Amino acid sequence: MEGFSSVREFQEFVLLGNEDKLKEFYIRGRQSPILGGEDFKERVREEIGKIGGEHPRHEKVWLRPSVEEVVSGVAAAYGTGVDEVLQWRRGTGSEARKVGMYLVKRLCDITLNEVAGIFGVGSYGVVGWSCNWVRVKMEKDKRFRNKVKGIMNKIYKQKI
Repeated sequence: MEGFSSVREFQEFVLLGNEDKLKEFYIRGRQSPILGGEDFKERVREEIGKIGGEHPRHEKVWLRPSVEEVVSGVAAAYGTGVDEVLQWRRGTGSEARKVGMYLVKRLCDITLNEVAGIFGVGSYGVVGWSCNWVRVKMEKDKRFRNKVKGIMNKIYKQKI
């Protein structure tokens, strides 16, 4: 309460409310993460440059399994070859392939576009759809959830 001679003086100050400029500032809604004048903000933006939407979590890099480890772990769990997991065949809704996409995305911490390239899919939307399919099935089906978690555990045990 530095600057006030008594508690009562401080309470009176608080009861006066906020200045109009401060009220206007908060009413505007979404605020800039950079405080300062326009020249300062522009200088900071130039120094920072463009920040990408996704970036790796470097502290987890040493823990991450490789894509090959994940795909081979999925293939082993489903009793199929790595090619069966990686390559799409018309008319086959391969559960192993969907689980492979989900686990590569989750365990290798890469973008949907990168997963799409690995699995030879034309669009990252297919990867997103497959990951969502696995997530929903894991929520509803305990046996499936345990299977996917078991695959993850085996992959991490290989890594360690």
